[in-house]
Amino acid sequence: MGGGQALQIGLTHLDTFAWIGAFSGAGVGRTPPAQAYGGALANATTFNDRARLLYFGAGTEETQFHQGAVAFHAALDSLGVRSVFVASPGTAHEWQTWRRALHDFAPRLFRAP
Repeated sequence: MGGGQALQIGLTHLDTFAWIGAFSGAGVGRTPPAQAYGGALANATTFNDRARLLYFGAGTEETQFHQGAVAFHAALDSLGVRSVFVASPGTAHEWQTWRRALHDFAPRLFRAP
């Protein structure tokens, strides 16, 4: 449940969080991204100015989360919202997925986009 909560908390509190990482978090489902999370993603320029990193990591074998993260990342890209998606080949909803995601995510923290 951590990836979904990271998105919910981070995206609705951009005054507090500028680096947001969702490991095995799929995004908003059926809600259009521009309407989700209190409208935080509705204006790409404003979001990109406030957020330093919006990161998604998912294992290729955790089908629901992987497909959801890929779709959410693509939807954000079409809106002009800057985000990063990294797939963990051959892993499911498991520690190895999150280890790989953290290994990729951590060096990106506290750096300019």
